[in-house]
Amino acid sequence: MPLTLPDIEKNYSQLKACGEDLEWDDWSRANFIQPLPGKFNLSFAVMDKNKIIGYSIISQRDKVAAHLHRLMVLGAYRREGTGAIMWEEIFRRLRQENITSLTLKVAKVNLRAIKFYKKKNAKIVGEDGDYYVMRSKI
Repeated sequence: MPLTLPDIEKNYSQLKACGEDLEWDDWSRANFIQPLPGKFNLSFAVMDKNKIIGYSIISQRDKVAAHLHRLMVLGAYRREGTGAIMWEEIFRRLRQENITSLTLKVAKVNLRAIKFYKKKNAKIVGEDGDYYVMRSKI
């Protein structure tokens, strides 16, 4: 399902629930609705029986680069392949827009996510406080 501004407003509580159990999930309603280039075109949610079980928030940095702000999966659906399916959908959407590079930040304490991104060929390219900056070629 696309994540347009009306979709975000309507489903905010379900989106927020995807990261409620994570201590580093500090996104507010303002973060979700903040307009960024390409955000409402590239971002999406994954559903299971009319329930949001994951979402991805992406913005376009320039003609060939995008940034992954969030890739969240509801706790009960983690380690079930949902994140991998979402990663492939992210890449499909970025290729469609001729984007060749994706950056993201991941909390240094989020070892599971770091392992996931490395498995998907994302490389640590820097640090920003409590976060690693990672980059992946599309």
